[in-house]
Amino acid sequence: IFDKYYSEDCPTEHALLTGKKRAVWVFHHPYIRTVFTDKLLTYQTLAEYAIPTVEVAYPVTDASVATARRALQQITASHPYAQDYNADVVLKERGGSGGNNVFHIRGDQYHVALSPEAAQYHYVLQPYIDTSGFRFGKYTGKIDLRLVVANGTILQSYIRIAREGEFRANAQQGGTVVYLSQ
Repeated sequence: IFDKYYSEDCPTEHALLTGKKRAVWVFHHPYIRTVFTDKLLTYQTLAEYAIPTVEVAYPVTDASVATARRALQQITASHPYAQDYNADVVLKERGGSGGNNVFHIRGDQYHVALSPEAAQYHYVLQPYIDTSGFRFGKYTGKIDLRLVVANGTILQSYIRIAREGEFRANAQQGGTVVYLSQ
């Protein structure tokens, strides 16, 4: 399994993958690292399985977000799961992780006020999927389901639940990770 996290970024997950009771071996092939640490390249490589993603021209401006939004709308309009998308989008740091530098842009808005630090990065735009009120077993809230698949076999599955008042479900942003039994 490809592990993009470093121990200081996500100690719980890293311990599960590298601890004494490790049941999964981690590898870091350079090509896989390149693909999975770049959200645009992930989409381009795995478009059939990945959420639609477009590049936002650098530097991020209202005009570059508007242009990216139009490009994304063209992709999502003909997407097999177009009904899952609404007018909201998410601006994400192209190489980011942990929910850092991720912004929810509502409706037809284009303006995002980036801090000077955040403005130095390259960004992508993705559709926002509203999972408010989603229910998975005894869990409710803004939830996303993650699967780890190799050769057509699900090796691991887990849900991430956003903390109250937050749209990001990342553990680093206060979200809860629940591993599901096979």
